[in-house]
Amino acid sequence: MPKETINVTLPRDLWDGLGRFSYEQSIKGGKRFPTIKALRVAIKVFLRLRPQEINEILKRTLYSG
Repeated sequence: MPKETINVTLPRDLWDGLGRFSYEQSIKGGKRFPTIKALRVAIKVFLRLRPQEINEILKRTLYSG
């Protein structure tokens, strides 16, 4: 049975941040760290957060700049 394809649209700044994270991980690990793998890590972390933690992160990012 073939896998279903899901299309997801991400804001450009989020994709750029994942790219920077992947680049840093590639340098640290000495081998390529794909951006899609960074996205999977980010999703796993997000799914483990409690609503209070998400609100705190949003406050920091929205009012930091």
